[in-house]
Amino acid sequence: MSNENLFTVCASSNLLETNKQWDSLKHSHKLTFESYGDFTSPLFKDDDSGIVMVLFLEDLVPDLDAEIELMKEHCGPVIKMLENKALSSSNPIILCWGKDHNQNVLDTIKDSSSRQKFYNWFTEQLTLLRDRFKTIYLVHLNEIFYPFGANEMFCERNWYFARCRLSIRGLEVLTDTLTLVMHRLSKAPSKVLVLDCDNTLWGGVVGEDGVKGILLGQDGIGTAFVDFQKEIVRLANNGVIIVLASKNNEQDVWDVFDRHSEMLLKREHIVASKINWVEKAINLKEIAQDLNLNLDSFAFWDDNQLERDKMKILLPQVLTIDAPKNIFQWPRLLRTIDCFAKFKITKDDRKKSDQYKARSKFTNDIKSVNDIKTYLASLELSPAALSLDASNIARAEQLCMKTNQFNIRTKRHSASTLQSYQLENDDFVFLVRLTDTYGDHGIVSLVCLRFLDNDTIFLDTFLMSCRVLGRHLEAWVLAEIVKRVEKNGARYLITEFVNTERNAIVLEFLNTYGFRVANDQNYMVKRFELTDPEISGVIYCLDTKNIIIPNIEVYKRGE
Repeated sequence: MSNENLFTVCASSNLLETNKQWDSLKHSHKLTFESYGDFTSPLFKDDDSGIVMVLFLEDLVPDLDAEIELMKEHCGPVIKMLENKALSSSNPIILCWGKDHNQNVLDTIKDSSSRQKFYNWFTEQLTLLRDRFKTIYLVHLNEIFYPFGANEMFCERNWYFARCRLSIRGLEVLTDTLTLVMHRLSKAPSKVLVLDCDNTLWGGVVGEDGVKGILLGQDGIGTAFVDFQKEIVRLANNGVIIVLASKNNEQDVWDVFDRHSEMLLKREHIVASKINWVEKAINLKEIAQDLNLNLDSFAFWDDNQLERDKMKILLPQVLTIDAPKNIFQWPRLLRTIDCFAKFKITKDDRKKSDQYKARSKFTNDIKSVNDIKTYLASLELSPAALSLDASNIARAEQLCMKTNQFNIRTKRHSASTLQSYQLENDDFVFLVRLTDTYGDHGIVSLVCLRFLDNDTIFLDTFLMSCRVLGRHLEAWVLAEIVKRVEKNGARYLITEFVNTERNAIVLEFLNTYGFRVANDQNYMVKRFELTDPEISGVIYCLDTKNIIIPNIEVYKRGE
């Protein structure tokens, strides 16, 4: 199993590993550096580390003016080695690829040089590998260097004295990018964007200026507010939950949404709102509770420095974005900001707003219910077990990455690891989709089972999205697990509970549904280590013979 904090760094150029620009990344990850110029050795090692490979066009071929076919022949084996490594390992490979802009502009206006043709070909080969393998991440260095300029990123002096293509500033930009990539490998992006209204979604104060008096859509700053709203809508369409927290009279705000022709952000984009004169930190706590989300998945945008400062003090776990004073900078900042960026947008992401609206409505509705089980039985709860396949593997990986509350072991499995588990036994890896009268909640649960012996099965992974908690879906999923345990001739279900700050709900599940702490922890740990060497929690056991599963009666329609 891969260690998400362990990486081997290799490059075609010297990367000055002792330079202070690497300090921050070394603090958060364990890095080992290969010798200068040795960027192929890690591709042949069988270990549990990821790989960071930094390649420059100028280093790959001895003669950049040679025929392109000769350059392809020279570098083709590198592509093959990368392919073989991706086929044999589930560890991430971060490929950083770029070139120095050392040609006169007139040389490229009418014809592409051999070096440009080769660069395009090699870029295409790396892109094909990235698209084929879930474990390969491609960083186009020239894209991340673009805002700073080639002259600032590359340094001839460093090359001739230290064989390092990059300037110190270039190293800084490279390590900052690697930090972002590695951080996203282990931590999910922010889920919620919380927005103020006056002087944030539009210019002016609607309570004083009226709907017609606010700045929105006119030339200049009014256009900047429209473009800012475009970026908010883009995030909403990609699965970010949009929330309003604004000190206004509520009707004034909705009047703008309903009556101003330039409002691109619509009511249907808003999942939850607290428009009142209450302290915004208090409002955010209530919204987080209604959506069943942790506050550290919230990002807060407000034009008012005082409101931002209060949020930082009262709710430090919320990411408070320091919006620039210049409104013209807002659209670009929201488009390029790190906190919402993710490697891939799934179909489920695009349905997030509707799903969390349903979650909020369910939470409010159930507060007034006296008999919860009767109410749940009336919702036409319809779960379905799905086999892992190409259509849902990205969602399965995403669930592993970001589910924290209902997650027994909090293991962050990659897509390739999940596929390897499925190869052991196709019955033992499945996802769960749920629909009810509130709508289609999408794929909300993942289970991975593994044999320990003929009579015992290891519950490696059981996680469930927080947006369906409260429906006793865990009862139906456990029944499905027991069905597969019995089908494969086993009796006992063994799992490990790894306690975190967030998953106390799992302990309640284990105690409610018949799991008991194993009598001999040391013995069970030794048995586990054959399947998974990273055992650190408490071992629980469930005897599935004659088991009666609580709360399953609400799922009679889903059986």
